[in-house]
Amino acid sequence: MASTDKRVVIYPDYLNSAKTVAQGRRIPTDKAVDWPTIDEMVDACVKGLHLQVDKEWKRYPRNWCVLPGKEMSFGRLRVQLKKDDGSPANPQVPNKKELMLCMAEFCKRHPNRQHRKPGQKADAGAGSSSSSAAAAAAGSSKTAAKKSGKKKK
Repeated sequence: MASTDKRVVIYPDYLNSAKTVAQGRRIPTDKAVDWPTIDEMVDACVKGLHLQVDKEWKRYPRNWCVLPGKEMSFGRLRVQLKKDDGSPANPQVPNKKELMLCMAEFCKRHPNRQHRKPGQKADAGAGSSSSSAAAAAAGSSKTAAKKSGKKKK
């Protein structure tokens, strides 16, 4: 019989303050982070908490089908909390709940996050110009369509 994987799985939605509990957030909103990236989470585990991490390119099951233009939290982490003998790898992080709280705290202080405005998504710079241009074009065509209708007498 194959041995089971003892690592815990963490998705970015678990730490996302923009999500509700029903959408997958697992920690309190005041301790959560605005749109955490998988790279911030890896740095929090490796550099901050000194835990072994594997990054996998999977989607969160509650958010697997994302419409174009909507934010996508892509990726997941597998974190090893316990050594082979069963003792904690880091005494500060005995369980998954404490891991998520510590990761959120490290993500808030991540160097890449210092340049972001509150509420701004990580890749908003790349996609916002095209989406805002598309929205402006759509808005101007709607007003043009309204003006081309019949005039009231």
